[in-house]
Amino acid sequence: MLLSSPHSFGIQTPDTSSPLNFPYSYPSSDEQYPIFNHTSITAERQSILSTLLSISTAKWAQKGYSVGKDGFPITNLTEKECKSYSPECRHTYKDTFLAWSFLVDLERVEKGERGEGGVGVVDRWDIRERAVEGLLGVQPDDVYVLRDGQLYDFQFTYTGNSTSPLIIPCTTPTSHWARLVQIPALKVLPQKVLLIGSLFGSGRIHSAPPTSPPDEPLRDFLSRSMAFRNPWIIRPAEKIAGRLGGYVGVHARVGDGVFMRKAEENMERAWREVVRKLGVGREVEDGIWKEVGYKLVEEGKKKKKKGKREWSGEDEEESFVSDWTMVDDGVEVDQRDFVEYSHRHFITRRSPSPTPTLSSAPLPPPSTPLKNLNCRSPLHTTPTLLPFNTPLYLATDSRSPTTDPILAPFFAAFPCTFILSDFDRPSELNGGEIVESVGEMTKLVNKADGVKLGRLLLPFLEAVVAAKGWATVGTSGSTFSTFAAGDLHDAYALDGK
Repeated sequence: MLLSSPHSFGIQTPDTSSPLNFPYSYPSSDEQYPIFNHTSITAERQSILSTLLSISTAKWAQKGYSVGKDGFPITNLTEKECKSYSPECRHTYKDTFLAWSFLVDLERVEKGERGEGGVGVVDRWDIRERAVEGLLGVQPDDVYVLRDGQLYDFQFTYTGNSTSPLIIPCTTPTSHWARLVQIPALKVLPQKVLLIGSLFGSGRIHSAPPTSPPDEPLRDFLSRSMAFRNPWIIRPAEKIAGRLGGYVGVHARVGDGVFMRKAEENMERAWREVVRKLGVGREVEDGIWKEVGYKLVEEGKKKKKKGKREWSGEDEEESFVSDWTMVDDGVEVDQRDFVEYSHRHFITRRSPSPTPTLSSAPLPPPSTPLKNLNCRSPLHTTPTLLPFNTPLYLATDSRSPTTDPILAPFFAAFPCTFILSDFDRPSELNGGEIVESVGEMTKLVNKADGVKLGRLLLPFLEAVVAAKGWATVGTSGSTFSTFAAGDLHDAYALDGK
């Protein structure tokens, strides 16, 4: 694999005749656990891609656009005109590469928790597989490849033992994983280096109670260590969190793909979860939802008939709306499967965490009021509705949050609901006092290649603010939300921030 942007990696342009460019011949899972014939599947994929490109070309030609080699339309839209990662705007987004240490504190990982259990970390800038040999000082026979055969192929589990098959089919009806890699068998492989296609995806590494793997504390520590620590992100996040006081963070993924299609049910579920975290009784919950949820349901149905939710382009807040397509998956997961992973895997396994549960969450302390912020509408005075006065931070990829009918129930029920654009420019809500570090973050540029980092970092800023809330609620089926409401929230809670 050749580097498409070597300057981003901080290395010289690779020699095309370098032996590192030739295919590797490492031992792999294909030898003992083949899932398909690579030759036939490659030809089939090429045929499918060719067909999809033809369809895409015809689709955009009807709108007057030609199509590039990547299948995206070539338009004259500028970066300023593009407010999302939509196909028409794809060309305005430039990819870049950053060290993990730019985002998280890897020194914490290397030192370990309380000086114990540290893990060695090596930066891998050259992504060609054979470069691993020189980087780690190993021979070809020291490397084993777990080759993914499809999207969501491998899930790593603590089932089996050292003599069990390394890979077995996943037979759970509700699971979106194809095969299971049994960790006890993985540990006895003779190879020193394991090349994995991906660890991305909710529940990729899974352990089910009552079984508690011996390295569970280390996994929890490593998960929390992946919390964002970059000062350019943390500074504005802490400023915003400080002004919100005792708030609840909502990570609302509604902007595209499966999240747009399931926005109605996902946001009702998130709204109700917030209400339950605040200790509101079911009768009051249902009564308020009948009032504020009506607009969501009715408007949502109207928009569905059109095939998508429209955006008028008139709302000023749009300029700092985050698009999360690049940092989230869009797999259509069965709801039962998501609940299983999110509650059993991501919450139960972290028992030391101070994260409140749905049934025991107390109201936020009254000693942390809003600072230099005004609520959008009058506060509730009826005793049973006082919990709805709790401030909300709505982190969302909606193009126009305050006019989006899908998000209307939050603004209607919670008078103190705030979004990112309430902090980056003067308004009645912030009394003219902005968080200047938000703007400073959006001006960052990668010196290696000149790519602007602002739009790429905004989703991370949104997630951090949501995670720093007294409680955090995410979107069903979203890996990004699971991270924000789980490990990220736990990490900041343990910081005491």
